[in-house]
Amino acid sequence: MTVARVLEPEEDLVEVTFYESARFYKVPRKNPAFDSILALLKNAQANGKPVRVNLADYDDIIESVEPVE
Repeated sequence: MTVARVLEPEEDLVEVTFYESARFYKVPRKNPAFDSILALLKNAQANGKPVRVNLADYDDIIESVEPVE
């Protein structure tokens, strides 16, 4: 997926939008990999590079992000 925007509207989560979807996805700050996920998403947004996003089974929660090679 290609990152459109990374928004930090709340203390406990970051919202992410992708060009391929109209939904808002969330990355909770309590995720142990939060810092690396946020860095990957911001880097992907800045460079226009797609990422592979792994979602939880509920609520559009991003559990992990990997660069697409």
